Amino acid sequence: MFHNELGLIVASLSLFFAGNAAAAESAKPCQLEEIASLDLTIGPGGYVTVPGDIDGKTGNFLVDTGGFTEILSESVATELGIPSKLGNGWMGVFGGTRLRHYIVAQKFRLGNLVGERRTFILAPQSLFPNDVIGMIGPATLTNYDVEFDFANAKLNLFKPSDCSSHAIYWTHDPAAAVTIDVDEDRHMTIPVMINGKTIKATIDTGADKSTMDIASAAYLLGVDEDDPQFKSKGNIMINGKAGTQGYKVKFPPLAFEGIAVTNPDIEVVDDTRTGTRGKWMILGMNVLRHLHMYIAYQKRILFLTGAEAH
Repeated sequence: MFHNELGLIVASLSLFFAGNAAAAESAKPCQLEEIASLDLTIGPGGYVTVPGDIDGKTGNFLVDTGGFTEILSESVATELGIPSKLGNGWMGVFGGTRLRHYIVAQKFRLGNLVGERRTFILAPQSLFPNDVIGMIGPATLTNYDVEFDFANAKLNLFKPSDCSSHAIYWTHDPAAAVTIDVDEDRHMTIPVMINGKTIKATIDTGADKSTMDIASAAYLLGVDEDDPQFKSKGNIMINGKAGTQGYKVKFPPLAFEGIAVTNPDIEVVDDTRTGTRGKWMILGMNVLRHLHMYIAYQKRILFLTGAEAH
């Protein structure tokens, strides 16, 4: 997950892909218009990647709905001979590291989408898994309707449209349409019901685990923080980062407007060390991979079914 703490992002980061112009041709009424279909891989650590090409260098890019913009490994920028530039102050935080430099790539390709003169913030390769060279975030994703089809290993991008009634095209099984909020950093939150109580959850494909602070867990379960059902797991790692105190808790199902995830695996953590208090919950890949998601960012709707619905 990438934090844009100060919002000091150069203007070119929000440029659309050149492929958007071609996709702007009018579609038939209420017919979804797919403009890219990318192979989706869930890595051994739970992270999600798609293949991309930057100035002729092909590699895997993390897909992080809880991030902000494109990030590239410093070693790749050096390999390509692209000169780095110093940003106006530090430009954000990734993996606990403040990032200060960026580059401008001549071409960045995702499937048949090609963006020219794309800006990438630079991060040390050590912050990425070994098989990953960069990351794409909501600065790109929010230009499209985005479908995460984990069962068929596809990330599909569609032209935003008014055809919301056609968004769940893959099944006649029960489905949910959940209203989403998108904040100034383009992070997405949705209401989730647990134990008859509704809370806010951040959808974060860049997080391998789902987390909740202990105060929020106590509220949901109707107990206090000293309740014996909070069994200490000792020091645990969250998303490959520094450890914090964790607790083993059994949760009732998560409900999304009628779609439920039973036996959800949620790490309850010491919020004073993770900063999750007030966010209620982060839904990471250990929960999200059990869903089929179609995110209509501009319509502010998340369509959901089970991952295996067909």
